[in-house]
Amino acid sequence: MANAQPAVGPARPSLLLMAGAAASVATLFVVRPWEPAVPPAQTMVSGHRFGEAPPWKRPVQVGVPETYAAVLAEIDGKRRAFGDTGQPPAETDNIERIVRLRIERAMLTGGLDDLVAAEQALTAAFAHAGDERLGPHWERIAFNFHVHRLSAIEPDLKAVESIAVGPNKLERAGIDADRADLDFYSGRYDAALTTYRRIEREQGGYDNLLRLSTWFWRTGDPDKAMEYLNEAEWLVTGPAFEQRGWFELQRGLIDFDRGRWEDAAKHFAEADRRFPGDWRIESRIAKMQALKGDLPGALTRFITLAERSGHPDMMDAVAGVYRAMGDRANSEAWAARAGAAWDRRLAALPQAAWGHAIDHYLSFGDPARALELAKLNAAERPFGEALTQLAAAQIANGQPDAALSTLKPVLESKWRSSLTWLVAADAQTMLGRRKEAEAARKEAVRLNPRALDRNAALALIH
Repeated sequence: MANAQPAVGPARPSLLLMAGAAASVATLFVVRPWEPAVPPAQTMVSGHRFGEAPPWKRPVQVGVPETYAAVLAEIDGKRRAFGDTGQPPAETDNIERIVRLRIERAMLTGGLDDLVAAEQALTAAFAHAGDERLGPHWERIAFNFHVHRLSAIEPDLKAVESIAVGPNKLERAGIDADRADLDFYSGRYDAALTTYRRIEREQGGYDNLLRLSTWFWRTGDPDKAMEYLNEAEWLVTGPAFEQRGWFELQRGLIDFDRGRWEDAAKHFAEADRRFPGDWRIESRIAKMQALKGDLPGALTRFITLAERSGHPDMMDAVAGVYRAMGDRANSEAWAARAGAAWDRRLAALPQAAWGHAIDHYLSFGDPARALELAKLNAAERPFGEALTQLAAAQIANGQPDAALSTLKPVLESKWRSSLTWLVAADAQTMLGRRKEAEAARKEAVRLNPRALDRNAALALIH
């Protein structure tokens, strides 16, 4: 799916930040009254207008990593300092520091080796702790969210709750917020919002602002999503290059989803200016090149990203651009390369791979495999995105009635996505229901005026 969360995702923005620079602001709080239904234009929050994006220019500060490569180098330097040789960590006092650094690296690169190394470190840390209660539960919660292993999270939340000396108020809010995230990614959007709002009233918090931004983005209020995103950025102190690049990336994703391609492209370019070298940002720049018709430029960029990151998403993007250019041989070669990479990920960390591997198999000729994975993915994360993918896989396997049954609770929920309505339109078309199909397409265009503009050959570009 074009809007599927990257294995960076995200869909869960607080996790993308929490392992690194976000730690410096995690304890800052927003203090403001309960938000009215429609905030006045001049509502002041922390000395600025609610929803007003903070000004930013690149500061000069020695010692702060300013690029993707510099952040990776800093992580690796710290790992070496703590005795991490790349093998499963030995029993040392630094094991939990190594765990956090490996998770941080995995979230940054999305690389399979890094993800596996992070999991190995977690396993070693819990074995070293001896008593299961004493292991790095918060780190394992973050990792399991990142790899979409939602069914494994609740035991760690219970373990944190059971610790005799805690939890304190901050930890309590973290536990509640994680449970609300489980509600959100299980399709219980109202329950998630109720908890997010309670945390907002009682405690505020940077991560909670990001959660609220995601909630409003995915439920059809991109303006409110931007407001919460802006408010969160006001809490960031110092250069924080990676974070500020992420904020621009997120703004671009929100604008893209509502059809504002020019604005999205500007945000992606600004994200690259703030935090150069991040393959996740550069992939969005290449995506805009492809969708605007610059296929040779997009192809060059995607090939570079595929070789540099080793990520099968980028290999699939190369295959999609070659296909759009009519080069079947190269398209099939890159699709085969991506398929082998997806198979390795599915064997090592299946939940982390399901969402994007589904798109690969749908686009490159194995709908039965796509349906198999889509069922597993929807069972683990029964929210709008995963159910939309399942419906698409059902359509590809000649099951339009099943697809409409899958989509019914999504369309009746607060989830809002033009892609969901386009998949519904495809199902109605297969059933010969022209009127219903046209109504679904109109709703997709209402949510995103560019919903019908995409070249099908480029559908895999995330």
